[in-house]
Amino acid sequence: MASSNVPSTCVPIFIGTHYHVWEVKMKVYLRSLGFWKVVETDEEPPTLRANLTLAQLKAYDEEMLKKDKALPYIHSGLVDHILLAFTLGVWDKLKEIHEGGDKVKKIKLLTLKREFAMLQMKEDELIKDFLNTMMTIVNQIRLYDEDLPNGNVVENVMISVPQRFKAKILAIKESCDMTSLTIGDLVSKLEAQEQRVSMRAHEASKGAFLASHKGVKFNNSVKKAESLNKSKAFLSSASGPNGKFTLCPICKKNHAEKDY
Repeated sequence: MASSNVPSTCVPIFIGTHYHVWEVKMKVYLRSLGFWKVVETDEEPPTLRANLTLAQLKAYDEEMLKKDKALPYIHSGLVDHILLAFTLGVWDKLKEIHEGGDKVKKIKLLTLKREFAMLQMKEDELIKDFLNTMMTIVNQIRLYDEDLPNGNVVENVMISVPQRFKAKILAIKESCDMTSLTIGDLVSKLEAQEQRVSMRAHEASKGAFLASHKGVKFNNSVKKAESLNKSKAFLSSASGPNGKFTLCPICKKNHAEKDY
């Protein structure tokens, strides 16, 4: 039977990319086992006091074993070529190489903040696609323990959308409490506007097609009428003054009549 302290989910695997995502998942995984504190602090349990009970001795032994128990989980979360590169201080070395020191961290954070500030939605881009791009940057910033309030994200969406959303943005600002407006609420309102614009464009295109189709029918009717009028004019010019067709000088027959 499996141990009761082993979570049902699999160990997160680090393959050498997206370290920050793996780090978050692994921290949660180790916390669920009660091992994260010893991994993070690397501290030894305090020295044993005298006259400890059996339960206290058992608890001390379990605390001493936590570091050794945590290490196999970290090893299981690494592909072979990364695991073989480390012996001691696995966690700290991973963090140093893939996250970098404080200077590298600051540079990465500044780059992400610049991307966040300069991000602009394209004219032909859907609001959901733009939001996915923005939230990817936001989540990366927050992985660096940087505080990025919801209000800042909402404001950045508002100033990054194209001109076709500006009237809707103004209406939202006038009708909503900006201090409590969530990114989900804002995106829902913008998507509704996007759908209305799309429907209007579809109706306009459909109307233009129908109008064009009617114009073709009208032109065909005019052409038929003109052809009929020409035929009548020809028949009228071929008839005599009494309204009857003259006899053909060759065959001596009236060609308006059926030739049997």
